[in-house]
Amino acid sequence: MLWGTNEEKSSDPKHRKVEGELVKKLENLPFKWKNFFEVSKHEFTATTTAPVKVEISEKCFIEVRNEGDSRVSVVVYGKGKPVNKITKSLPKGEVLAIGGNDKRNCSWFIVVNQVEEAQPQPRP
Repeated sequence: MLWGTNEEKSSDPKHRKVEGELVKKLENLPFKWKNFFEVSKHEFTATTTAPVKVEISEKCFIEVRNEGDSRVSVVVYGKGKPVNKITKSLPKGEVLAIGGNDKRNCSWFIVVNQVEEAQPQPRP
């Protein structure tokens, strides 16, 4: 989960400023915010058999399902109720950002992307 703002620093010292490839991708999207901060990060494996539930915050979770052929569906729940659903092609290297407005002219984002699977290391 990310927080978007035009402020230089997050009001929460636990938030980490987003840098590198992810911030470059976010800057190419039509967002009005200059800075993005990581609120939380979760790694999971989405399957084609059933959606995987990922707790994002105390009040928010997502269900992600691999639809096959590089497509993914994401349902965002706020306070236990579905608030957004999107199904989209998500090739490796691309990001899916779902967001909404927050107080003080800021925004929250849930960003989903594919990561390379770790290759098992041979045992000595």
